[in-house]
This record gives sequence, structure tokens and C-alpha cells, in this order.
Amino acid sequence: MTQDELMHYGVRGMRWGVRRKKITTEGLNTAKSVSDSSKSGIEAIRSTSGSVHRSKKGTAAKNQASKMTDEQLKKKIQRMGLEQQYANLSSNNISKGRATLDNTLSVAGGALAVTSSVLGIALAIKQLKG
Repeated sequence: MTQDELMHYGVRGMRWGVRRKKITTEGLNTAKSVSDSSKSGIEAIRSTSGSVHRSKKGTAAKNQASKMTDEQLKKKIQRMGLEQQYANLSSNNISKGRATLDNTLSVAGGALAVTSSVLGIALAIKQLKG
């Protein structure tokens, strides 16, 4: 590697599709720069990425629930259950496909009823004539 090249092989432990939090200015001040002669470029980059903190999803909710008393937790669970029941009972949301199907069947059913009655009348007239 010459002095003009910088090799970067990614960030250790980084996952595809997961974004890192931005490094604050405090994190940059404490990290050594890439041009530092005591470290190679890769080691300098790894030292700066160590200052980035990634939190796992859902840990805040778990911590909040662990700080609640049993009574508070029961009230919250009961409230959430009631909200779900209310949403299920008051739900008048019909999907667009279901609404279109209902409309099509009602129109087609009406047309079929009219057609069958006209055909029945025509056949009855034909039998009476002859």
C-alpha cells in the first residue's frame, strides 16, 4: 500500500441494510485520524467506528416495562386489550376488492334476474301461442 491509497473493507459487525447512527463531533475529536502514522488506515477506521453506539430494537420498551409496578402493567395491558376490542368492533373498513366484488355481484345479479324473467315471460307467451 502506498501513501496515496486508502483501503476500506467495511465496518466490523455491520449488517446489510442497517444504518449506523451518525458520529458526533465528540467521537471524532477522540478518534485518531486516518493519516496517523502509528496506525494503518484500516485500524484508524476501526477505532473511529468503535465510538458509534447501536441500540437493539425494543430494548426501550422492555426497560420501561421492567420499571413498572404490577398494577401499572396490568392497567396498561387491560387498556391495550380494550383498545383492540374496540377497533375490532367498530371496524367498518371493507377492502377495495371486497367492495368492488359486492358491487359487481349486485349489478350482475340484478341483470341476471331481469334477463331470466324476460326469458321466462317469452317462453310462456310462446307456449300459449302454440
